[in-house]
Amino acid sequence: MKLSRPLAISVIVALVAFGGEARAIEATPSLDADSARDLVACTAKDAVDAFAGQKFTPAEAQEKLQGLLAKDLDMEFLSRQILGRFWRTASPERQREFSALLTRFIIVAYGGLIDEVPAALEIQVADVEPQGDRFIVHSLAGTSRQDMTPVDWTVARTADGRPAIADISVEGVGLIRAKQEEFGSILRAAGGQLDGLVTIMRGKINHLTGQGQVVAAR
Repeated sequence: MKLSRPLAISVIVALVAFGGEARAIEATPSLDADSARDLVACTAKDAVDAFAGQKFTPAEAQEKLQGLLAKDLDMEFLSRQILGRFWRTASPERQREFSALLTRFIIVAYGGLIDEVPAALEIQVADVEPQGDRFIVHSLAGTSRQDMTPVDWTVARTADGRPAIADISVEGVGLIRAKQEEFGSILRAAGGQLDGLVTIMRGKINHLTGQGQVVAAR
């Protein structure tokens, strides 16, 4: 399904923030409502500063996204979130391979959605809602009061206790949860082995790069 431009923008902002570390609050790394809000505000600002008001070719957009992911992304944390129990049963070699491939997959599959982000794009962080040992940070993303998309950020702890973004829900659709379901279905069909999923991901990356274009992954 083709994404609308406002939703596509929100998705890209979410992807840039996936696994983002609480680099702005390193002095107080414990997870609470304030640190969750600060983490979301920092990662959202990075995305807006990098893309809003600029026009990119697909190659330039991919390069820009790659730079932000390298800066902000805790790839092991993100991979754990997406694979769940399948991560724990994979060998260290396969874990590293999947994490590296996931970065490339994100860049190739979503980079084309950020060819031209409006200069007026805003991400307004609102209230924070406790949810068990996590926090949900509510926000709105868009270019005007009449064109705002709800974006909810789930903030959790990493293994070493740092706050990190565990999922983003755009208009009620959890992006990490959606990938968990998609990849989980492939893994179950492959007997829980990462080889089958890795092969499919490589094929999609090759297909998209071979077309000379970048489209949203499904």
